[in-house]
Amino acid sequence: MRLVDMLEEAGLSPTSMSPWPAWKIFKRFLREPLDDAASDALVQIGSYPDPVGYRIHLYFVRQFSDALAHESAAHDKQFAHLVCDLAFADRIARIRKDREWWSQDFRARGAFIDAVETDPIFQALMSGEPLETGVYWEQA
Repeated sequence: MRLVDMLEEAGLSPTSMSPWPAWKIFKRFLREPLDDAASDALVQIGSYPDPVGYRIHLYFVRQFSDALAHESAAHDKQFAHLVCDLAFADRIARIRKDREWWSQDFRARGAFIDAVETDPIFQALMSGEPLETGVYWEQA
């Protein structure tokens, strides 16, 4: 998995990532070209129940779709997400409403990144220490 390789080359383990270095690697990963597929990016922040209260999850997601899938009847099965998940204690930042940014909603990738990086909750999480982290695939 290319993202895992990039993280490890930078000295990061997918199971114990620091937020800011992981975000920098993810931005580099978004610039990686794809063969025969289209991609989009999502950054999402949400608060979710946990056995001991709530956790805030920060997700960096690259969505992949088969360029030919849109011509088939099964195109809804042709999306996959590569997810970088960082979970924080809810005391790191208080959120009242989940946040998400899709790169397709911006005219340029730079505007997408600026919108994410200027969000105060995102900034608070960048200086926090995750309780756990991971990188995984999921079907959309």
